[in-house]
Amino acid sequence: MPHTDNPALSYTEIIPEEANLVNFIFQSYAGGQGYRAIANRLNCEGYASKRGKAFSSATVRGILTNRNYIGQVTYSTYENKSSPRTKKFVQGTHEPIIDMRLWNQVQEQLAKHSRPVTKLHSRLFPLAGLLKCPSCGKGMVPIHVRRTRKSGKMKVSYYYICGNYASHGPSSCRPHHVPAEEAEHRIMSRLALFLDSPAIADRLLTEVNRRNESNTAPFQEQLKRVAAAESSLRSRSLRCYELFEDGHIDGTSLKQKLEEIRGETEKLQLEREKLEQTISGFSVQTYPPEHVKRAVEDIAVILSKAAPDKKKALYRSLIKSITVPPDRDMEHAVIHGDIGLLHLNIPPILIEKEVNRQHGKNK
Repeated sequence: MPHTDNPALSYTEIIPEEANLVNFIFQSYAGGQGYRAIANRLNCEGYASKRGKAFSSATVRGILTNRNYIGQVTYSTYENKSSPRTKKFVQGTHEPIIDMRLWNQVQEQLAKHSRPVTKLHSRLFPLAGLLKCPSCGKGMVPIHVRRTRKSGKMKVSYYYICGNYASHGPSSCRPHHVPAEEAEHRIMSRLALFLDSPAIADRLLTEVNRRNESNTAPFQEQLKRVAAAESSLRSRSLRCYELFEDGHIDGTSLKQKLEEIRGETEKLQLEREKLEQTISGFSVQTYPPEHVKRAVEDIAVILSKAAPDKKKALYRSLIKSITVPPDRDMEHAVIHGDIGLLHLNIPPILIEKEVNRQHGKNK
């Protein structure tokens, strides 16, 4: 338990329920169960990690390699600030909850199953994280499935599946397999079609200029307030002269009141100039139609010819997320644009209507 005032007085307290759960995880792994199988069982039985989250493969592995459970304390140290930190272990004062025989057996199995990660598949998955699970909304992650054909040849299929399912097992969500090649082809075609339509450039142009106008709206309101205040000061000034002419105030009072009005007027003039300068800056950012159309054409060309790694980066600059429909028919997926598309959404029906209307005009 961490000490609130003095870290040196912190200590480890064994909680029986948690100790039993840790023992169960070690026994399960020693008995041949994998990370994911253990995590899924714990999640199905309603257990949660210390942080209140569902168990994942990473959580289970973290428990299996935690030396705190064999009575040791882990700390980091380094020789100097420029050298990397190294972990050291010392015997603690708390009782171990995992015996050394079970610990060593588990560590041997971990070492046996741990091998350097070798990429058998160099394929890139540009839609990883962008596709959202139709059930839970979690980003979808790539997997590959190997099958042996009747001819004896190995076939590898690529999919996107729910990230929750991949991390926490079937207790958290369903896999919702989406064939990778089909999804990428559909999204690529939809995006190219969207960018290729002349109506889209006009729509982007309208949106750019509309947002510029929207940005200036608060400053325009402030400018109206300043103008009203200036008008009020002019009325006050005229009223002062009328009072002086009618003999209600003397020359000294008139001079004093006019000085006050002049001071307020100068402040308002400065405020008005700053607001006009700000609004002028937004007005300069209004883009000519030909510039927007050329930019859209350039994006479409780059998207079709870019190398896979560049294409992945480009996708992320244009797309914020892709809502996968419940039936996983990617023709009906909705693309939510990111900053590169001014956060515009690209529903399939809208694209079809706009493109078909444009083609009808060109016939």
